[in-house]
Amino acid sequence: MREFYQVINQYSEFIELSWQPAPLARVKFYEAQGCRKGDAVIAAHAEALDVNVIVSENRQFLQTVRALPLEILTADKARSRLARLLS
Repeated sequence: MREFYQVINQYSEFIELSWQPAPLARVKFYEAQGCRKGDAVIAAHAEALDVNVIVSENRQFLQTVRALPLEILTADKARSRLARLLS
């Protein structure tokens, strides 16, 4: 995970932070799909921001939702992909 954060710090132009709250209607939608509250908030926020990739070491993260419009990668896979894109 440390290597992943080093890559992120090195290429911070690829990272966007947002502190806007997730749309409540979409949070409720993801909860109805079987997500736990925290996962539902993350999924709704990712949808609202048109996120392509979420990096998570949680193997069960968003597994209840079918056809998510994004990829969930481990830190190692995300680091490898970013390194390939930048080489």
